Amino acid sequence: MNITERQMEILDGVCKEYIKQAFPISSQFLKERQSLPYSSATIRNEFVALEDKSYLLHPYVSSGRIPSDKGYRFFVERILKEEKFECEKEDDLEEFFSEISQIKDILKMSREITKSFSELSSNLVLTYLPQDNIFWREGWDRVIDEPEFQNVEYLKDFLESVRDFEKNIEKLDWEREQDVKVYIGRENPFLKNKASVIVAKVSLQKDIETFVAILGPKRMDFERNIGFLKKAAEILESF
Repeated sequence: MNITERQMEILDGVCKEYIKQAFPISSQFLKERQSLPYSSATIRNEFVALEDKSYLLHPYVSSGRIPSDKGYRFFVERILKEEKFECEKEDDLEEFFSEISQIKDILKMSREITKSFSELSSNLVLTYLPQDNIFWREGWDRVIDEPEFQNVEYLKDFLESVRDFEKNIEKLDWEREQDVKVYIGRENPFLKNKASVIVAKVSLQKDIETFVAILGPKRMDFERNIGFLKKAAEILESF
């Protein structure tokens, strides 16, 4: 590993704060918000080291730092290795999906799942039923509230990404035992470099394969959405 424990802590902090704030993170801001035991000067030095290793970007001369695709990937891999995922309102989720599981009509069930995923993730959610070749989409109003979408070109790129992703969703490669895939920026050949997606395969009614994808700006709340999607898939597949 070419990153120290201190650099790892600082990189995690930058990812978490940039995801929340949507502006470049300065050393002083990071120190205060993450309660880091290092001086601002030390953090700035580590910023430079992380930038040299391509984990951080420096968008403006006098600004703070933002994660690069490589930085986000390092952050996400640490999340995926967690054995237990924290999920907001887990008890409510179990009750809610228990009710959904009683729906006999698979199209109605998948639509309700799409709506609930969108409400909880605050992103655009796509659910795809290969057997019926049907997509449900929910959350356009939520995702375009993100500051990135005030840029018209960014919004156009995102819309194009969604269309391309829909056309190619069945071409995604799944490793054995893999339940969730995360694509960041350029990693997905079907997405523009400004978008991120978390996608899971879920079996509804025991044997109906369904794809559920959460799409948003590259600056997505990976920690919350991965935990939520994993927990929701686990609950749905238990019925």
